[in-house]
Amino acid sequence: MKKETAFIIAMLVFGIVAGVSIIAILMAIAIPAAVPYLLSVAEKADQEQMAAFSSMLGSPVMDRVLLVLTIITALLCLVLLLSIVNPHIMKGLRNWKSKAGVKLLVVVLALFGWLVLLFLPLGSLFSSGPGTARVVQFFVLVLGSGGLWFAAGETGWAGDYSSWSMPTEAKPLSTILFGLAAGAVAFAILAVVSWTSHQYFILVSEVLDRSGDTSFLGFKLLLYGLVIMLGIAFPILAGIFIALAPIPLSKQERKQRLKLPGVAILTCGVILLVSYGYASIAYDLHRKSLTTILEVPEKASESRTIVVFLPSKKNRVTVQEWPLQVTGYGLVVDDTIEVSEQNLQKVTTYLADHPKGSVFTYAAHDMLVKGYHALWDVKNGLAWQVKSAETTLIHRLLLLARFRYLPVTQEYIGLLDAYADESQWYAGGKSALMISAGYRHFGRTWKAKHWHRLAKERGADLSSAGFMNDPVMTNGIVRGTLLLNGKPFTRAKVALLGISSQRKTFERYKISDTTFARTLVAVQRPNRTGRFVFDKLGSGKYLLALMTDQDSIPASGSTTVAARNVPGVIKLGLETTRNVGVVDVEVSRR
Repeated sequence: MKKETAFIIAMLVFGIVAGVSIIAILMAIAIPAAVPYLLSVAEKADQEQMAAFSSMLGSPVMDRVLLVLTIITALLCLVLLLSIVNPHIMKGLRNWKSKAGVKLLVVVLALFGWLVLLFLPLGSLFSSGPGTARVVQFFVLVLGSGGLWFAAGETGWAGDYSSWSMPTEAKPLSTILFGLAAGAVAFAILAVVSWTSHQYFILVSEVLDRSGDTSFLGFKLLLYGLVIMLGIAFPILAGIFIALAPIPLSKQERKQRLKLPGVAILTCGVILLVSYGYASIAYDLHRKSLTTILEVPEKASESRTIVVFLPSKKNRVTVQEWPLQVTGYGLVVDDTIEVSEQNLQKVTTYLADHPKGSVFTYAAHDMLVKGYHALWDVKNGLAWQVKSAETTLIHRLLLLARFRYLPVTQEYIGLLDAYADESQWYAGGKSALMISAGYRHFGRTWKAKHWHRLAKERGADLSSAGFMNDPVMTNGIVRGTLLLNGKPFTRAKVALLGISSQRKTFERYKISDTTFARTLVAVQRPNRTGRFVFDKLGSGKYLLALMTDQDSIPASGSTTVAARNVPGVIKLGLETTRNVGVVDVEVSRR
């Protein structure tokens, strides 16, 4: 049993090395360059640890070590497998110039072909493959295993490598059956490893690493999990191949050989079922989507119309249909939901019912940020943006970019002060420049200069820092009157959207699901005469926009939408008050 024991140990080592190698590749691809951005002190330390570990794991020396170990253990496993399925392999090697040597070459080629088939079920590691592909993989691997057992087995065509023809004492039918069984069990084990890896990847990414972005804890958990999974799966495979080897064995001997892998499979199965059951109850791992949990629609049943009054010599406006649905993204999970106050409240309740998180937590946060902004609910949208920014970098960056447009109030200044607290946060060059722009917009020139200096020291590109020369103004007002075909338009919401001071053209201007989370300044409903007023504005450039129902202004169809007195870009600075006058939207049939 020495070679059998050596085969099991070699497969164990190969599984461990393969797990480490996969994580090394994943870290090299997935680690973000987060230095220019705003990180909490803990996140910065985590990024530094992750970068150091990745550098060590991906160093040239470690790359060579992993490559050499992978090649050596893989070749050792293959040689030992050949000796397991046919103990007469050395005879074929000694007579390599004869027909027996040619037979061995055919067997080796068959082995490499089978090896490709063996790893097909692992091709979807960390992902879920389609069912049809799985069925094809199953039959290909099972039939390929039966063919390999027949070609290479001692009780098959190879025999004792003494001649080209199949020995008279061969048992081709039983040999093929053992091969089919080995292939079926191998497929089942590797398919379970692939499925488990995918579920574990979701659980780590969305819950266990306690971050909405990549983290060192997450990579460590993935490393430990994958090494354990492959370190167990490959030795079990070795045990199955040993028990079902195409060599002369009695039923009792095969039963004895099946005991160890059988016990291992049963034990791992119980552990897997218990763990998956707990994760399903605690974190909704088994649920397909958040919308099915909440019993809400995915697709929008209605749309709004967005009209943006862009600069135009022909009084044309940008009209865009705005379906009331958003897609929320976690790190690996995404889900689409129809936007309504009731549906968003259900998402809020779901989060409150899962204080320890679930696999849908980050996607739910993203839904709420986008959903409330899709309704032009600035208060709730901004509140969830602040909440989401605690754990997710993308929302933090959108919020930082938004400070240079928001009204000048103590609430927003205090919020910016919280992110500028260097005992809690570290701002890389790009984020420091965004903080500087926010303070300049809020009229805190001394703080703007401080963060501008930090941005320069931390390597920020200052070519976009022209805002430092903008006039300081914190009491701006934009007023006007909105009409629809000459009558006061009270069924619309009117909004100010901030735009970059560097933007010169608007030919490709289009609203996306993150536009409002980045640029929405304030929203009002016109009074009964159509008048609206926005106040407490800082210096900068703004666009006027409106949202209404499809009945009032169709976004498509046989209608033309234009406007009289299109305000275009509204500049505030030296001019503190801007009366855009009467904006009359005209809807006519073609």
